[in-house]
Amino acid sequence: MFGIFKKSAPPPPLPEPKDDPADPLCLVIIPALVAILLNAEQEKGSPLTEAEAIAIRDNAECIAMPASVAAEVESKRGYSSARDMR
Repeated sequence: MFGIFKKSAPPPPLPEPKDDPADPLCLVIIPALVAILLNAEQEKGSPLTEAEAIAIRDNAECIAMPASVAAEVESKRGYSSARDMR
């Protein structure tokens, strides 16, 4: 009925993950942390305190991706949100 229960082709297989020690995984906050912080300031109506900013950072959604992909994402954003974490 209406074609919604038709059997569809199985999805294509997922590519094999590539573990490249030269391209380690890094955590990337999505959306960008600066966007989250600006939105929180606008909602609050005043600048965030350091404690508020840190709480937002610590609870932000993030994903792990290879550093090379993270660099591409950063360049497409048009600004650098990464910081040297040594």
